[in-house]
Amino acid sequence: MLLPKSRIQEFLKETHDSASGGHFGVMKTLSKTRERFYWDRLRADVEKWCRECHACGAQKGPKTRTKGRLQRYNVGTPFERMALDILGPFPVTTKGNRYALVLMDYFTKWPEAIPIQDQETLTVAEELVRSWISCYGVSDIAFGSRNQIDWDTHLPLFLLAYRSKEHEVTRLIPAEMLFGRTLRLPCDILFGRPSETPSSPNEYIPTWQYSNYYLPL
Repeated sequence: MLLPKSRIQEFLKETHDSASGGHFGVMKTLSKTRERFYWDRLRADVEKWCRECHACGAQKGPKTRTKGRLQRYNVGTPFERMALDILGPFPVTTKGNRYALVLMDYFTKWPEAIPIQDQETLTVAEELVRSWISCYGVSDIAFGSRNQIDWDTHLPLFLLAYRSKEHEVTRLIPAEMLFGRTLRLPCDILFGRPSETPSSPNEYIPTWQYSNYYLPL
């Protein structure tokens, strides 16, 4: 679909700068944009927008970093193995949360992030059961190694952005790997996008099975 020139800046602001945009880099923003619209000099506009983003510039660290050795884990199905880490402490929010419990499926790269008040074993175990095991089943667990007081309220939209972007390792989108379709983003409602949703429940299962069977590898 061709995007009018008058709406390019509005679209880039929504797909990159907004909470559901996630301030991701050029390639991820470019991929998200190309899935929805086309216009002349699309890549150049996306590169310029990301390069001139003040928020992204402030978050960038040194250009040269020491990289650790990449370890490979062989997993064959979704939710067979998941990574767990606890981020924080952050400033205490109005809801009393100080940490974020971050979980990610090794196979699809599907993430969850849950605000928690402390790092106690009971707290983490209860959230694992409520937010992960009750939804996806039991997984083998691999344990991992700023100034806002409402950071926990931004986690859901950040997760939406992360789940909707191409992962840098698999080159696939976590939502497509798990559901066989892309997630609908706020920009799709604001700017319009042809719906690919089947018209009836009877059409949904064959469409989902086809999408997963022919998922690019």
